[in-house]
Amino acid sequence: MKDYQLTLYRWKYYMNSFLKYIHSSMNNLLDCSAHDFGKLYLLPVSLFFVFAIFSSCGNSDNPQFTEKQRNEMDSLVNSDRSFESINAKIAKFSKENNKLGLAVCFDEMGKLYRENSRFTEAIIYHKKELELASKICDTLDVIKALNNIGTNYRRMGVLDEATTFHYRALTLCSVYSDKSNKELKKDRVVSLNGLGNVYITLGNNELADSIFRVALQGEKELGSPLGQAINYANIGSIMESRGQIDSAWIYYKKSMVMNKKAKSDLGIALCNLNFGRLYENAGKYDDAIKEFLSAYDLMQKGCDSWHWLEACIALSRVNITKGDMAQARKYLNLAQDKADSIHSLEHLASVAMQNYRWSQHQGDCRAALQYYIKSHNYSDSLNNEKNLNHIQNVRVGYERDKRQGELDNMQQNYQTEQRLKNIFIYTGIIILLMSGIIVAFLWYALRAQPKGHEADGTHPHEFLHQYHPRIPHTSHCHSRLGSPDSGR
Repeated sequence: MKDYQLTLYRWKYYMNSFLKYIHSSMNNLLDCSAHDFGKLYLLPVSLFFVFAIFSSCGNSDNPQFTEKQRNEMDSLVNSDRSFESINAKIAKFSKENNKLGLAVCFDEMGKLYRENSRFTEAIIYHKKELELASKICDTLDVIKALNNIGTNYRRMGVLDEATTFHYRALTLCSVYSDKSNKELKKDRVVSLNGLGNVYITLGNNELADSIFRVALQGEKELGSPLGQAINYANIGSIMESRGQIDSAWIYYKKSMVMNKKAKSDLGIALCNLNFGRLYENAGKYDDAIKEFLSAYDLMQKGCDSWHWLEACIALSRVNITKGDMAQARKYLNLAQDKADSIHSLEHLASVAMQNYRWSQHQGDCRAALQYYIKSHNYSDSLNNEKNLNHIQNVRVGYERDKRQGELDNMQQNYQTEQRLKNIFIYTGIIILLMSGIIVAFLWYALRAQPKGHEADGTHPHEFLHQYHPRIPHTSHCHSRLGSPDSGR
């Protein structure tokens, strides 16, 4: 819901409450005797208090759907995570015009395609999610969709597009006013993680390290074991690339502890890969193969094939180094087929490099040269100058937009505060004037009644009804003031 709509609803609600209160107060005051007139002074105070409550309600970002609604819909859609089931739900929700249901279905369908390394289809569904979230002005869903699209582009190796979408998500997180929103905090660390992984791929470890540490702190605040595990592993990989092996072991072990706490098979498998790589670099090839096989077996149980491919490449690499060419060829063939099918430039470059090493070991210099050139071509596609310039421009643009957004927010908040202050003052004056007029009228009516109407027997209620005919004539008033013939 947009802010101006929310403000309009609040105005309507409190004005209706105010009018009902005025009417009720006048009726109740007619039932009072002159002896109880001191209670009349409560009227302006009460009216001012009602208005003060209204004025204290400021504008804020309001998600289109509540957390409870989202959780219920997530449970419904995830009860059967298959392509057929989700397609059926999409058809059903389309007929019902259930926007929340459609958004969740598009999100889950995109994730299913990503887990199957069908990144093009995943991007299509996440863009549908983005379009729908934009139409219904649901900022949190927009951020989620942007991050999902960025993740898919990153896995495809299209780093310039990945950077663009992750920075767009991070920009929306920066300008969202409710910084305490838990879902917003999670979306922000997802954006940071995506950008950190991009910079690792590009070899900018310094920037990646600073980003991952900010993300790690955010995950700690959220109390997310899985999020902490991811960032511990990312920081560990940076330590490893710097040659700080002891520090790498510390971070990788912290990651394993958190993954076990989160009961994440994928996370545990990735830690096995990290341990295996450290053993491999230390020349402990049997220990490395043991860790790589553990990761390979875990990932075959249902983890996404993008990560499974990393286990295949690792097993081919260590077996080439060890000299077991038959085993190396087995895993290289599996890796080549999967890398070709998912079109991941990063993995295609790695597979080509291992094919180069294998061919070189076999003495096939021509094939080795072809694979070497192919590997460098894939790597150049990832790290070409145009992409690097685009990524740098996006980063600079984000920093500029962030600063401008902060200035705009400060100016807008000041203007809103001034408008609310003026409304509060003017409306308060009007309410106090109205209250004074009402009190003066009632005082006059109650004081004039014994002098001007005892003789002709006119009841005070009848007198007042000449001036306020809509006030109902109640029997309660007779019991309090008495009839004309009862004698006072």
